[in-house]
Parts: sequence; structure tokens; C-alpha cells
Amino acid sequence: MKGKCLRGVMNIFVYEELCRDHFWWEDLLQHVLVTIGVELEQLEIRTTSAGLLDAWSRRGRHQVFILVLHGESSCRTFFDLVVQIRKRDALASIIIVADSLLFMEEVFRSQVGVLDYILRDLPPIRFHQRLATVLLQIHSYFIQDTPKELILIRNSQVQIQIPVRKVFYIERSFRAHYISIVTSDEEVSVIANLQDVKATSPFLFSCHRSFLVNPFNIRRVDRQLRLALFPKGYSYPISRNRMMELLNLIHFQCQACSRDDKRFYNKLCGKLALHATFFVIQSAKKSNS
Repeated sequence: MKGKCLRGVMNIFVYEELCRDHFWWEDLLQHVLVTIGVELEQLEIRTTSAGLLDAWSRRGRHQVFILVLHGESSCRTFFDLVVQIRKRDALASIIIVADSLLFMEEVFRSQVGVLDYILRDLPPIRFHQRLATVLLQIHSYFIQDTPKELILIRNSQVQIQIPVRKVFYIERSFRAHYISIVTSDEEVSVIANLQDVKATSPFLFSCHRSFLVNPFNIRRVDRQLRLALFPKGYSYPISRNRMMELLNLIHFQCQACSRDDKRFYNKLCGKLALHATFFVIQSAKKSNS
């Protein structure tokens, strides 16, 4: 029986060099996602790293990469692909499927944020359970109320997650209905409403009616010129009547938020453990029936 789809959708990108396994992966993933009640929006299975990266446009934890490693022949290409994925998106979810444990230590030593390393030759039921558990955990993170360390923009045109620690500021774009997000890595322009972003991102401060700043990344405030100064030469004006409030935030918000984040993290981890345990029990019951 089909599971009830939870809020949010998942995009999955599979790197599989063996064309004969593409249909197997498609059937497997569709079956697993229906079982755990997760909606699949996009599934791409490619034989080349370039093809996989070309098919990928969104960002966030709900962007799931399943990278299949066959022996030593694809090792170098494989590690290059992992690095490229992580450079483009610090939050993308990466799962490794390999035919041996040969590269397991090297994968985790590289510290690129791989969620799991699954052996391809596990018994079918165990392989399905292992894959389903990690996909359910990824989805559970994404559908929860947005963690305070993330900025989430989600509408019919775009889904994007950005670590708040990387954001300098967000402003209305000169293009109608767009906003510009300036981070430590890039500048991104997306369709979104500035007030909606403010409502879901309590860390951001409105120092001007068309501008949101991240107080944590302000390096200095020039009171005479009323400018907030960011790394890499970025700056932005501060409204006269918001100056003192912003200065107070810069001094006091950091410690308060870190305490809130710890409580949120502990609560979320408890929920994830319950989700994963429930699925494994249900799968075991089905396999024994």
C-alpha cells in the first residue's frame, strides 16, 4: 500500500557507469520512496559526472546524490565528482554505494560530508532498508520547520537552502519579484519575496526596508557613514532609526541563538531516531509476512 506523501519533495541524482543498471535503480528508488511516503520530483541517472552536474540546478539537503563506485577504475573520477558537488552545495546529501569496503576509509577521511557508505552486495532486504532509512532521515530534516542555522526559500519556482553563517545580506533585486542573496561564496538571484524570507529567517535583521543583513557576518559598523561592513569589501547602508538595534544584535544575538540551536538540534535528533526505527520495524514485518 502506498505511503502518505509528506510535505516537501526530493530530487535524486544517481551516478551509475553501468547502463544496464539504470532501470534497476529507477525501479528500486520509486519502490523505496513510495514505501516511506516521500514524493519524488526529479530522478536523474547518468553515466558521466558532467551529465549528472548538468542535470542539477537546485540546492539543499533534499538534493540527494547516490554515487555508485565500481572497483578502482572509477575512483579518481568519483572523488572529483564528490568534491565538485560539495563545492557547489554544502548541504546536498551524498550517499555512496560500492562493491567493496576498499575506499570506505578514504571516503570518510576526506570529510566531504558523506551520509552513508552502503555495500552493493548486501542481501536485497537489508539493502532496501539501509537505503530507505537514510532517505527517510534526509527527508525528515527537510520537512521539519526550518532549522535556525538555515535559510530556506521554497516556492513553485525554486527550492534552495543556504547556511545562514555564509549569508552576508539579502536585498530586493532590480528585477521584479526577485531577490539577490550575497554570501561568502557567491551572489544568487532567485524569485522570492523579501518579507517571506524575513518571516522564516529570524536571524536576519531589516536595517533598511529593502534589505536584510546577517548580524553575525558584519565585521564593523561605520556610525558616521551609517554603513554595515562585511568581508570581501561588501557594505550596505543602515537606516538611522535602526542603528542602535542593529548594534545590540551584533553584541548579544550570537550567544542567545547558539543556545536555541542546541535545544532544536536535540529535539530533531530524537524525532529522526523514531522515524528510522519505525520504518525498520515495519520493513521487517513485511519481509516476514
